[in-house]
Amino acid sequence: LLMFNYRGDVVPANTIPEAPELGLVSGALFVPGVVYLIWRVFRHRETSGLTTTIAFFVMLLPSILSLAFPEENPSVVRAGGAVPIVMIIAALPLAAMWQRLSTPGDGRPFVRGVRSGLLAVLLVVAVVQNFHWYFVAYDAHILRSSWNATEMGEVVQEFVETGGEMEDVYHIPYPHWVDTRNIAINAGDITWRQAVMEMEEVPAHAQDPSPKLYLLHPADAEALQTLRATYPDGSVERYQSDRPGKDFLLFRVPGQGE
Repeated sequence: LLMFNYRGDVVPANTIPEAPELGLVSGALFVPGVVYLIWRVFRHRETSGLTTTIAFFVMLLPSILSLAFPEENPSVVRAGGAVPIVMIIAALPLAAMWQRLSTPGDGRPFVRGVRSGLLAVLLVVAVVQNFHWYFVAYDAHILRSSWNATEMGEVVQEFVETGGEMEDVYHIPYPHWVDTRNIAINAGDITWRQAVMEMEEVPAHAQDPSPKLYLLHPADAEALQTLRATYPDGSVERYQSDRPGKDFLLFRVPGQGE
């Protein structure tokens, strides 16, 4: 329940770790929104309010019941179904204020103008803060935390354009590294699934005389040792990424007879 305005998801790919899932304005409005919703359920016996409350709880269950991954709880991804309901709840205080301001004879025009101005300021602050969070803070965070699969895809494309084949390109996975599917997307072939799950697979590749390209993590010494033992004529190259700390290794195997 606190993920929306206190402490959120911890998975770097989903959000800025531990950042509230709502912005300053919407997070502040969410609290009185919940109180207002519950008050209307008990005070006016509103079926819509009760349905909204139940739906909110049900949409949180995929995150709540993720018992196999307790450190990933709360999860903004698993609780994604609750997002529309959360925004409705956060909007309830604004809707009530707007309804109040629209009621004839509820005060002098000056007072109503001031209240309307405050409402407009809240909306502007929300837009500005959310824009900065997503397009500035989150953008910088995701670039720091994720590997540049775009660069890997470009390397694969270059290999194919210079005579290589996609089936001769291999990605050697490493903990918390780039996803093979992301490389495939950026290489222009979403069907490519050449991930080396066990290094014991590599010697079988050597039976094919075609030139080959392996993508591997710079800290994967075991994989590099296996490749060098399998392909004595192979060469290793460190690709200098545009992002600090995101370099990766290319192990190139010339075709037999080249």
